Amino acid sequence: MRLALHRSLLGLVLSVTAAHADLGTTFQQTGNLALEVTAVAGGNSVVAGGTMVLSRLPATATVVKATLYASQINNGVGLHATFAGNNLGTVGPAASDSENNVFYAYQWDVTARLVPGVTFYTYSVNGGNTIAGVALAVVWEDINEPTRMVAIVDGMLQVGENGAETESADIENLGHGATKVSIFTVLDDTINTGETVAYNDSIIGGPIDRNLGVLASLLELDCDSFTGTNRLSIWTDTDHMGWMIAGVEVTMPPVSLSRSTWSGVKALYR
Repeated sequence: MRLALHRSLLGLVLSVTAAHADLGTTFQQTGNLALEVTAVAGGNSVVAGGTMVLSRLPATATVVKATLYASQINNGVGLHATFAGNNLGTVGPAASDSENNVFYAYQWDVTARLVPGVTFYTYSVNGGNTIAGVALAVVWEDINEPTRMVAIVDGMLQVGENGAETESADIENLGHGATKVSIFTVLDDTINTGETVAYNDSIIGGPIDRNLGVLASLLELDCDSFTGTNRLSIWTDTDHMGWMIAGVEVTMPPVSLSRSTWSGVKALYR
């Protein structure tokens, strides 16, 4: 599966070969799935710690994928993390963007650390420079969830590093349905505002103004996907930020069962 990246500077769309950062689809699956992204601001501190809170994680669920994220500027040496009382060790950057300074993204696989039914998880991240933000993305499977297509796009992509621009990601092979988009950014500010988020060229949200606190934002937006490739974009005028995560959760509409379809289904069991 591919994720095509596109840059647009002052309205000029550049070739995908000119993309300067690492941002890609790292998970895409269909089933009785749900996705939640939760996040906290780093507080401009060299040690970020506290509790990550999920709104829900059913006791009947099976955790399919869970990733802890953190970010820094100009520190490619490594970050150390703990999660739910477990030492995750020190890891090198998972992605970076060096267009203006160097923005780094770090990741730890915490799939085995989540417990269905438990929604509170302690964490700490430290090492190097100040922490911009910390996030947790969790995908789970549960028979009680409707059929959904879930995709996670992650990495690090600077937006607005040279002035007004749009950064976009094309997510392929999605289905039609009501969609929830979760976007996590770091180093956005409240002085330069007016940013917008668009899905298939229609504005669905904004601005991006540190709604988590110092140095980070999490937006959860509703829209609709169509069958095929769907484009998610962030536009900024003067705010310079790092885009780390885009989670897309498409709830598939129920399929009506016609007489001919039902006959075909019964034939499978004869």
